[in-house]
Amino acid sequence: MKHAIRYLGFLHDETPDLEPFPKSYTKKDRSTESVDPRPDDVDGILFGYLQKAPDEFVAVAAEYRDFHVTVSHPVLLVPAKHTDGKGFGPQMSRFGDESAGRLLSDIISANPDRSAELLQIAEWTDLLLSTVSRDELRLTWKKSDAKGYTDVFKHGEFDSDCESRPRAHTVEGPHDFVAKAYYRLSVADRSAVLDYSAFAEKNRAEGMHPGKLSIQFTDSDRHEIAQVLWQGEEDEFPEPAPVDIVASWQGGAEEEYIPPEPNEAVQKKLTQVAPRTGQAAFRRTLLRTYGSCVLTSCSVGAAIEAAHIDEFVNAQSDNPRNGLMLRKDLHALFDAGLMAIHPGSGTVYFAPDARMDREYGSMHGSSGLRPPKAGFEARAPSRAALNRRWRLFVERHGAHLPEQT
Repeated sequence: MKHAIRYLGFLHDETPDLEPFPKSYTKKDRSTESVDPRPDDVDGILFGYLQKAPDEFVAVAAEYRDFHVTVSHPVLLVPAKHTDGKGFGPQMSRFGDESAGRLLSDIISANPDRSAELLQIAEWTDLLLSTVSRDELRLTWKKSDAKGYTDVFKHGEFDSDCESRPRAHTVEGPHDFVAKAYYRLSVADRSAVLDYSAFAEKNRAEGMHPGKLSIQFTDSDRHEIAQVLWQGEEDEFPEPAPVDIVASWQGGAEEEYIPPEPNEAVQKKLTQVAPRTGQAAFRRTLLRTYGSCVLTSCSVGAAIEAAHIDEFVNAQSDNPRNGLMLRKDLHALFDAGLMAIHPGSGTVYFAPDARMDREYGSMHGSSGLRPPKAGFEARAPSRAALNRRWRLFVERHGAHLPEQT
């Protein structure tokens, strides 16, 4: 395939504000110009970029056919990596699959909240992505005509609220059967509805029955399934009925966590507890990885939070190996430098002031870090990140603590 990247204007704010399929762009002087149309020879992804500085350009959009995704976290463009070494100017730069795959991977990593849509573009274009965290939700049917078949949904498919969004997922079955199922997706609160009837003819051609699948989750984080309902287009009863399905989350391969440079996480004082924003995708990833607080097993959604080991600097900090699910009070102590986890043993220790509380005193030196759930072992906390936290904790709270090893 041939891919290209086109100019969409000047980045006036840190967060770009672009319309889908933009017809015009804003220049540095705030005047407007028409956006160049898609070239006839580009049959792959048409990326969009903004100018941030005289020699600095950032990717902010990806478009394929009638599907357009804009992102809130721009990705700095490196020609040698992203565009076959081609620069940026009046003419659109064209490049091949390898560069397009690297660029799309970097956009996904910086924008986990849009990963489902971006992974869909990757699937349609058969791009080979760099290592990206890709949870899979697998629904295996145990009865009916679909017995033995598994619906496979990619990372982030149900993370964002949406209404009637066109989607597709893989279906795996006996005798190496693999096909695509097409549907319109609506997600809100604790429910996801997949309307396969919207693409009835296409699905029948793939050997599947049209209908509506309703997935009911246990909470609005949508990390655990309570019930699955099916209403076939040709079923005798008009109401959806529960179906016997085995649901399982599987964690994809994880890239090694490397702290952002400069590593502000170890330079800032831990006495400062900063509010966090944009944590929804990070939280969902850690909920699937651990399911509950890693120290107390508390699983009440309103009582647990996603904590960064190295303090948050940018999207790179949201690698799950830089995260722990902690009960809210423990998260606050962890961020304040009043609690740390030994990088070798996984044992939790508290500062003297915190140990005056009976519960924290009983946990000190005895409670241990629970590992990730089966299938998510690759997301075990980064020992290097725990080491950095531990060093700061020991510096502040004395030498009567174990060594790092």
